[in-house]
Formats: sequence, structure tokens, C-alpha cells
Amino acid sequence: MCGLFGLVDSSNALDVQKARASLNLQSHRGPDGFGEWIEDGCYMGHRRLSILDLSDAGKQPMSARSCVVSVNGEIYNYKDLKAELSRFVAFKSESDSEVILHGYQHWGLEGLLRRIEGMYALVIYDLERAQLHLVRDHIGIKPLYYAKTPTGLIWSSELKSIQRYLSLGESDYCAESLLDFATYRYIPSPKTLYRQVSKLAAGRFLSYSLSTQTVHHSRYWSVPAGATLPSEPERLLDVFEEAISASLDQQMVSDVPVGSFLSGGIDSGLLVAVSKKLKVPSIPTFSIGFDDSKYDETSRIKEVAEHLHVNNYLETMCAQSSSLLWPSMAEWFDEPFADFSALPTYLVCRASRKSVTVALSGDGADELFGGYERYLHADKIISSTRCLSPLLGKLKQSLGWSVIGRLVRQYEYQSRLSGWDWYCITMGGLLPNETARMAELLSISKDYDPYWLYRKHWDSSMPSSLALRKLEMETSLPEALLTKVDRVSMQCSLEVRVPYLSTRLVDLSMGLQEQHLFGQGQTKWLLRQLAKRHLPDQISSAGKKGFGVPPTLRLSEMGRRCSVQHKVLIEQMKLNKLNLVIK
Repeated sequence: MCGLFGLVDSSNALDVQKARASLNLQSHRGPDGFGEWIEDGCYMGHRRLSILDLSDAGKQPMSARSCVVSVNGEIYNYKDLKAELSRFVAFKSESDSEVILHGYQHWGLEGLLRRIEGMYALVIYDLERAQLHLVRDHIGIKPLYYAKTPTGLIWSSELKSIQRYLSLGESDYCAESLLDFATYRYIPSPKTLYRQVSKLAAGRFLSYSLSTQTVHHSRYWSVPAGATLPSEPERLLDVFEEAISASLDQQMVSDVPVGSFLSGGIDSGLLVAVSKKLKVPSIPTFSIGFDDSKYDETSRIKEVAEHLHVNNYLETMCAQSSSLLWPSMAEWFDEPFADFSALPTYLVCRASRKSVTVALSGDGADELFGGYERYLHADKIISSTRCLSPLLGKLKQSLGWSVIGRLVRQYEYQSRLSGWDWYCITMGGLLPNETARMAELLSISKDYDPYWLYRKHWDSSMPSSLALRKLEMETSLPEALLTKVDRVSMQCSLEVRVPYLSTRLVDLSMGLQEQHLFGQGQTKWLLRQLAKRHLPDQISSAGKKGFGVPPTLRLSEMGRRCSVQHKVLIEQMKLNKLNLVIK
């Protein structure tokens, strides 16, 4: 895992010292090394977290002939690709990044992208063709930001580096992005907090021509329609266990210590159990507990760890000490972000980094295997949205956030909402009429569609539960969950790998039928059946708790739960120095 920053500038105004300082804002992403390549108006900087080939041979940026590459992430199938490429080129390192360099030169960009499996953000500078390519992995595990300037292109693993180099400030905030944050609790790709900067979306690449200074976007991967699966139940379970094992086998390759997160549920427990069958030493596990019994899973965690005979390191999160971390979120994310679980995730990453450099995570299993209750009620998403009663809206506005006002809102949520309004509330966002004042203050057109992201990724030709899972693989999974894990883990200089999100497992999961997802009235039915092979019955059949933050912590900083989204919005705006008050 690493931090990237660079730019091309045709005006010969490249400021190397400023570029170097911007790169070093990401020293937490790469504390083990620093590298840069500078030539003819191009700066490519790299902060290295050494995982494979710890020697200087693995240092980046890497170059060969007329090509330079800088890579953040891991290519899990690099050994197979290296064996194929070794017939044509002589490798100088044991690094997976060198496979990108020679693979691009041998197969071309699209040929390379068809072959690689991993989590990555790539920058490839082809001097012979005068082209620059930016690539983000298939599901969006690793981030990549960019900005088109009048004389070139700038890119970075984190927004703060571009913000510093371009000296962006309050006057550069994007008003629509702030309104999107109120709807989604994150700013979705391709937008960012700043008008001038974009996020490269998952499964896409960008090609920039240095001669014409034009940008071309392409999509090289989409969530698949789904593989054909065996009908016989035991064979079906075998197929998925083999795929999980194969993914783990690739993702446990490392020249530094590897561990795993361990919750009291089946996602991480199953990964640890299957990893023990790969004839590798038992890996240490890391967990977070809470001082609120309703959220704490310590007893489950201990039960799983004892059953699997693994060492477990448990840290307990309490409101008093953890509340001090709230202001850090602005530094971690560089823009408004309202996922409370960033705090416990940060703590478990920090605890893990004391012993390991790589940690496995069960993220993505809920989206792949139907782990959320809302998937059972997905038909509401495609029902027509009724307009909210004008009288009810006026009453709600006049009552504000009083006790009666909150009761009015609760009634509205339960009895009046449908379609995207219902989904927005389910995901924790605010309704359009609740953001109307904010839109007015920001001078945003009344015609602006706050649900543009959901409409863009909704496939009405699919069964509703399948369409909703696909929607979330393209929205909340990369934009919220994976963004959260990347930022807080890299803040601790910890690489987190997500074995469930291999392209093979995504393909298989999209072929699952309703009975495989929600059999016997349970969510995540297939994964539960698989977990029964490895975990205690009381764990494999237990309900989902999630990875939320206890109300005691939320209340300590953010006020009552009913107004928490307003409070988060206001606090995030203040942290980003935006003078905006919502009443």
C-alpha cells in the first residue's frame, strides 16, 4: 500500500519542491520509502509501504524503456503473470508492481487490465505515445483523485495533496457536492469537495494525451450479470468455499506479517477458518469491543477465537477517550464524511499495526451474500414515489426537532415514504425537503436531482433484490465502506485486504438466487450454511449486529440521534471551514 502524487505540466511551471511537499502529506500511507521521477514537466512521486520485495529493487516509480509506472495496492495474481511475461523480459525485482510495467508494454493497457486481479490505483506514463493513464481497481478498493488544469493533469491518492498543490480554499467548494453529502453521507464519485478535483470511479481508467491535452474516460469492468451455479446445495457450497480459499491463497502472500480482523459474526470468522486450511501458520486476529453491552460482541469474539485456536487481541472503545477522535475525521477524509464506524475501525487498525502490516477484512460479504434486511424489502425501491403532504411538511417545519416534531417525522417515514425517499432514509441521509434550505443557501437550482446517483446505477430490468445489491456494489460499498477502510487503515500505515471482493467471488455471488440469499427467512443464507462447516452453530445462526457506534459516543459529540445527520453535517462543514448554518 502506498501514496501517489504527481502531475504533468506543459507550461514548464512545474514546482518540484511544492510537489514533493504535497506528496509528503501522505507519509502515513508510505512510511517505508520515498521515490520520485522527474523529467520534462512531469513529476511522479511515491510514498512506499513495503509489502512485497522489501529491497530497493521494489522502489517506485519504476521505469523501463519509455514507460514509467507508480502503483498503490497489490496485484494478487502477479506470480502467474510474471511467469508468463518472463518468457519475454528479464525481471529485476520480486515486486508485483514490475508486472504492471512489463505487462503494459507487452499486452497494452486493456490487455493488462483484463488479466490483473487485485486492489490498485495505477499511474502509467507512456513517453513514446505521450500518454498518461490513471486506473482504479474493479470495485473501488483503492482511491485515485485527479484534476485537469489549463496546462496539464494532476493526480493523488488523497485529496489533501491536490488541495495543497493547487492552493484550493473555501471559494473552491462545490455546492452540489455539499448537498449530495446531506443525501448520501458521502460525496459520490466523480465529485469531491472542490469543483476542480474529481474522483476516478471504480472500474475505470482515464487516458490523458500530452500532445492534445485532452482526457478520455473508459470503463473496463462492471458488476457482472452473474455466473451459472450448480443446483445441488453441497456442490454450491463447495464452489464458494473453493473461491474463498483461492482468494485467500492469493491475498495472504506477503513479505511482512499478516493478521485478520475478527468480529463476532460469520464474515471474518469464516475467512480465518478457511485460512487455517491453507497450511500457513495461524494468523493473529484483532477485534474491537464497546463499553455498551448492546453493541459489544466480546463474548462472541472470544468464542470464535477459542473455537479456531487463534490468538486474539481485543481493544475496548469507550465514549470518553474515543470522543477525542472526532476532529480527526476531517484530516482523514479531507471532505465531509459521516460514517460513525470510522472511529472503531481506526482503533482496530491502530491496534493491528502494532503486530502486523497487513490485515484481512470481511468487508463486502453483506453486499455479495444478502446480509442487509433492506434487501428483503427491495420492492419499495421501484415503487412510485408519492409526494409528501404539503400540510405535513409545513407542520414538520414549524415544529422543528421538538419531541412532537420528531414524532411527525417518524410517522412520515413509516407511512408516507416510498421509492428513493424511503431508501435515502434507510441509508441515513436527509430527505429533499429537509435539504431545501441548504440548497437555497447554496444557490442550487430547484431542478437539481438529489437522487442522481441512485438513478444512475439502478437497473430496473433485474429482480429488485439483485438490482439493490448491484446498486450498492457501485455506490455505498466503494464510496462509503471502502473509502472508510482505506483512509483509517492507511492513517495507521496498515494495508487492509478484502478477500470477498475478488472478481471471481463477485461474479459468483451475482448468480445467486433468492433462496440462496434469504433461505429459511434469514439473510445471508448461503454464507451461513458455509459457516456451519467451520464455526459454532450459535455463531453461524446469530443475527447481524453490524459495526455501529454506541449512542453514548454519538451523544457525547453529535447530539440526539434524531438530529444526528444535521449535527454531523454542521460539524463537518465547520471542520472544513464552511460558514453554513442549517436551522
